[in-house]
Amino acid sequence: MGKLPVDYIDRKLHEKIFLYNELLQCFHREKMALINMDLDSLWNISKNKDELCARIDSVRLELSAKIHSESGMQNMANEKLIELVPEEAKPRFHALFITLRKLKAEIGAIRKANMDTADCSLKFLDEIILIISGQIRQEFIYNDRCGFDNTGRYMFLSREV
Repeated sequence: MGKLPVDYIDRKLHEKIFLYNELLQCFHREKMALINMDLDSLWNISKNKDELCARIDSVRLELSAKIHSESGMQNMANEKLIELVPEEAKPRFHALFITLRKLKAEIGAIRKANMDTADCSLKFLDEIILIISGQIRQEFIYNDRCGFDNTGRYMFLSREV
């Protein structure tokens, strides 16, 4: 088993952090585009996210291949990698892995929020289309006192903005 290339691993981890930060910014831009229903921006952001994910995967594969060639180990977990680096590098690597874990968690949270926003927007648009096309008939509508008003009118004529 050879000596791990600490500088190379450090550079690759920093590159991953940079790419994850870029991905996080994409998700923030996506959130605003969803709120504004800016479809052109959503397409561009989606393409940008795909490119960033491909670059992150590429860095991960490069790092994995280098670690495998130097240590003979495949699919090494972060904890195992920290065990193999020199003692003076362990705190630095531990901090890098914590940063990556936090970025991934933040990306996961905003990704879920964006999916929920998109789902709500699509349901809203679907409902609007059904209302306008007259395919929905609402039996009960809330009146101005937040109670049910059994008017039997079409929702399009009953809903208030």
